[in-house]
Amino acid sequence: MTARPAGGGQRAGWLPVLLALLLASCGGYGGPALFVPPSDAQLQATSAAAAPDGQLPGVAATPNRNEPVKITGIAEITFPLFESYIVEPFVLLEDEAGFVSRNYEFELAPEKQVMGPLRKGRDGQYHYTLHLPAQPVGTLVDVSRSGRAQVMVFAVAVQANLIGDPFLDRSEYRGWSTTWSSARIDSENQDEIKGGALLVWAPDSAQEFPAGFGSDGLLFTSDDPLAPVPAGYTIIDMEQQPFRFYKEANPQLTLYEGDVAVKDYSSMTYTEAFDALIKKARVEYPFTEAKAVDWDAIYAGLAPRVAAAELKADPLGFYLAIRDFTWAIPDGHIGASGDDGGRFMAEVGGGVGLGLTQLDNGSVIAGYVTDVSAAARAGILRGAEIFEYGDKPVAVAAAAVIPWSSPFSTAHTRSLQQFRYLTRGALGSNVAVVWRNPGADEKQAAVLVYGDERDSFYALSFNNGVERGAPPVTYRVIPGADLPAGGVPFASTKSGVQIDARQTGIGYIKISDLADDLNLTVRLFARAVSFFRDEEVPAIIVDLRQNSGGSPMGAGLASYFTKDEVELSRSYYYSERTGKFETYGPPATIEPDAALFYPGRLVVLVGPACASACEDVAWVLRQLPQTIVLGQYPSAGMMGEVGRGQYQLPADIQFQIPTGMDRDMQGEILIEGVGVVPDFRVPVDMASALSGRDAVLDGALEALTLRPRLRRALDVRDKLQAQTKSSGSEAGGTQMLLPGAAPIEIYSAKPDSAWWQALADAQANAVLRAGESQSVAVRLQDKDDEVLWAYGWCAADDATLAANWGQISARFVVEGLEVSAANLFTAEHAVNGGVCRAAFAALGNFPGGTHDLSVEVNFAAPVRAGQRIHAAGLRTYTHIVTAPQISNN
Repeated sequence: MTARPAGGGQRAGWLPVLLALLLASCGGYGGPALFVPPSDAQLQATSAAAAPDGQLPGVAATPNRNEPVKITGIAEITFPLFESYIVEPFVLLEDEAGFVSRNYEFELAPEKQVMGPLRKGRDGQYHYTLHLPAQPVGTLVDVSRSGRAQVMVFAVAVQANLIGDPFLDRSEYRGWSTTWSSARIDSENQDEIKGGALLVWAPDSAQEFPAGFGSDGLLFTSDDPLAPVPAGYTIIDMEQQPFRFYKEANPQLTLYEGDVAVKDYSSMTYTEAFDALIKKARVEYPFTEAKAVDWDAIYAGLAPRVAAAELKADPLGFYLAIRDFTWAIPDGHIGASGDDGGRFMAEVGGGVGLGLTQLDNGSVIAGYVTDVSAAARAGILRGAEIFEYGDKPVAVAAAAVIPWSSPFSTAHTRSLQQFRYLTRGALGSNVAVVWRNPGADEKQAAVLVYGDERDSFYALSFNNGVERGAPPVTYRVIPGADLPAGGVPFASTKSGVQIDARQTGIGYIKISDLADDLNLTVRLFARAVSFFRDEEVPAIIVDLRQNSGGSPMGAGLASYFTKDEVELSRSYYYSERTGKFETYGPPATIEPDAALFYPGRLVVLVGPACASACEDVAWVLRQLPQTIVLGQYPSAGMMGEVGRGQYQLPADIQFQIPTGMDRDMQGEILIEGVGVVPDFRVPVDMASALSGRDAVLDGALEALTLRPRLRRALDVRDKLQAQTKSSGSEAGGTQMLLPGAAPIEIYSAKPDSAWWQALADAQANAVLRAGESQSVAVRLQDKDDEVLWAYGWCAADDATLAANWGQISARFVVEGLEVSAANLFTAEHAVNGGVCRAAFAALGNFPGGTHDLSVEVNFAAPVRAGQRIHAAGLRTYTHIVTAPQISNN
């Protein structure tokens, strides 16, 4: 049949085929029909060229009783979080034009999306049904090197609706599916297709399709052998060589899970499973070098225990060996679950009713005391300083604890859990404690007996207070009456008058879960942002402090806060083909949302209970210039990707280990082992530990309404390297604050500007003695004025500068909150008689009033500067900055 131009003729041309397919869908056509090459007469009768206007060519009018009309089958799904992540899954007739051209950015238009149901049956398996359209809605591609695009290629794949309407947009789908697809994917070779099944549609019997992978092992490349393909739909079975081409009215196709499938070693012996696990982990684990993992030592220490457990048929012995394997590597993403034989309760089931908190000054206090407990009976009061525990200095005793919640990616997370587990022990055992109560002069001592007490253990849990069953995202407005001040006024877009946060309040969003109904998570977050935008709320606090992770959604959630694309990172996985960790395709990128933009400031709250995908959200939001991160501690520092590292071991043990890592656009490993570090760190002191208030949330409100806005190190660099305003311009200016010197107003911030020499002069004249402090008053003239705040050191040559700088530490503090070193930009420049190095912070948006900016400089050892030697010790340089008050009218 010849294709016709658009209009009724085109529809009429498809009608016979549509009727044939509808009849075939009723069943009764028997088994599959293997493809037999058509005769010359058949080729002549069914041959058709593509219509010049781009419309689909027609197909043969003669119905084929085996023409595919419905595809059914099973999706292999073992990934443990599938049901948590995805509540609206379906199967998609996936256009493989993206794979044919290796276009990772290929998008599937909504009008070309054909979907079918995916349901979990009583047998525990996922069954699907997909009806094929009589008129295919794919992309014509050239797979036969003919120079003409004449066939469509499809796979069947599992997809899910996460954003907006039921159809997939570019934020939900691009390229081609790599999991739960009828095509088997080689994830270690740039997601090439290596087997499985495809569906091809041809307009006539004059087309060809690859019959094999060719010598390069790749599909749709120049060395593919070709074979004729019949008109209509044809199943391509790539598990056979050459490929099997066949038609079947209702073919059964398996959807392969790919690399996220659980590796099932459960039928192996203990030794076989352990050896296989170590063999795979030692090459696929991405942080071996970064964490200095000694795989040979780990194996040598544990293999005999595994062998002994196998010899004795001892599942507990095997579990404990696997547990100790997880504890041997400092990575919070490594873990195993199984039957511990009651060891946990036997070892830490008892408590004395004491929860310990280590303060920033190193002292340890009783942050929590259970009312009815051994600690309370002994007279230990909340706030008491603890000196000894178990006949050892309390910090030494804590450092020796191996918590059952091990392992940890960061030292601060491990330390917090060590203090938590320190006060746990076996029921009936005892421990000696030495303490001093608040206001007392004398220390006290007692021997406490571990009893059946868990409240103190729960009180120190990272997730204490989490509301079970709450939605993954909640939000509210913090009323203006609850704010410490109004912050910098701004012009209302509704009334045009100047208002501040006391009129609007501050937005607050808590994201407590990234593994619970991702569709709902996105919709609730977008709804909150939209509401705050419409209400002209000038800032939003995003609370991530109690979020153990799930799906990394940072780029998607950040799309509401930028008008520009921001490239973020690349993912790396081990490739057996190259023996290296490889990356390919486009980087992870924030793409602005077309419908929603929020222009205000963001404060992200983090802590050690923000882990994994939670840290992705925090880090991505921090890449935006309007964001600061605030907390008492960094996040957990767990950023390995574990989707491909799921194992089922003997003795019913589930095990996971990271197999992928992310690097930023400069090639640095993201987050792992460090965490997302607060830009402003809220002190852990007696007041914050005992006040009963949320010190971190209070700090966020103060940062938004009382303190100047901290810029990123990237912004500091740009400010140093760019021209600022010329003298007399209306825009706000920039003042340079140097230690002990009057501010310098900058009109040209080029690196060769005179302020480098001013830094050298200030050092020569203003180095304080140890223990001294000095204040300098600064007055800003304009509401848009900013400051570059610096501390530096100069020396006669590079070697001397490096030696001196290594003995100097500078702590930048804005009204009691320490600025993270990550927000400091360090630069060097030559000056008369030597070279200088300085660390810079940038601040702007100063609320009206005075602000204390202090640099606490510590010399770890005496430092020589010319003929002078400066003693070791602390000296403090303070600038008291006064910003103009702005009227709200």
